[in-house]
Amino acid sequence: MIPLPQDYSDITTPSIQIQQLNEKDINAPFHFHHEFELSLIYGKGKRLIGNHVESIHGIDLVLCGKNIPHCWFDCKRTHAITIHFSPQSGGNNNCSIPEMSGIKHLLKQSEKGLHFRGTTSRSGAHGLKVYARYIERMLHHDEFERLITLSRILKLMAEDPGRKEISGIGFSTLSNSHHVKLNHALNYIFENFTLDISIQELSDQMKMSVPAFCHFFKKHTQKRFSDYVNEVRVGYATRLLVETKRQIAEIAFQTGYNSLSNFNKRFKEINGAPPSAFKSI
Repeated sequence: MIPLPQDYSDITTPSIQIQQLNEKDINAPFHFHHEFELSLIYGKGKRLIGNHVESIHGIDLVLCGKNIPHCWFDCKRTHAITIHFSPQSGGNNNCSIPEMSGIKHLLKQSEKGLHFRGTTSRSGAHGLKVYARYIERMLHHDEFERLITLSRILKLMAEDPGRKEISGIGFSTLSNSHHVKLNHALNYIFENFTLDISIQELSDQMKMSVPAFCHFFKKHTQKRFSDYVNEVRVGYATRLLVETKRQIAEIAFQTGYNSLSNFNKRFKEINGAPPSAFKSI
């Protein structure tokens, strides 16, 4: 069961959550949430953001937008600092003013996940150390100081010419007025994507007709329901291809596909390469 996100409408709840993770905690299941996530990883392993898998080593810095599925796995000798923050603490409430235009664009880009190489200075390595220093300081800051430091980090990121979109697909932000309904639908997908998902069952749970639900889902995620499900399935299949020695056919059926040919077709459409290409990563 994927936990429901925190409700930031309560002003007594801190809008920025920061934690240190050990190797066991970093190797988390493929998941999503409604907060932005800034992750600083030290060590070696692999990460899956949306539909993109990549090996990491050294210092890895990633900004994930709202609702993009992600995980790190096969991590060894690693530790991390993760920061979860609400749209409000990221500056969304002030994004209409000119001074915030860069951060507004940054947060929009993060729907596909963003990787930072630290090119805010002449040396990429030095740039990453600047980010790391700010993030590590936040561990010892009070809530107000964290808000100020996060704003500085996001400003640096918005000015970083070396940032790169990670996933080939985006996972758009949700309408706040339909937060509960969308959260229910997304949790249903993540709890059942390995099965034969029933859009009729989900529509019934949400007390909507199938056409009404499909319209609702497309309006608030910018994706057709079937496309979203396929992207989640292929993302998880990509992880299994890289992380395990299971056969492609076995993975196809374990990720909700009843036909190997359909799995191969959808996989190539989303990842731009057949499943066999990921067995050697």
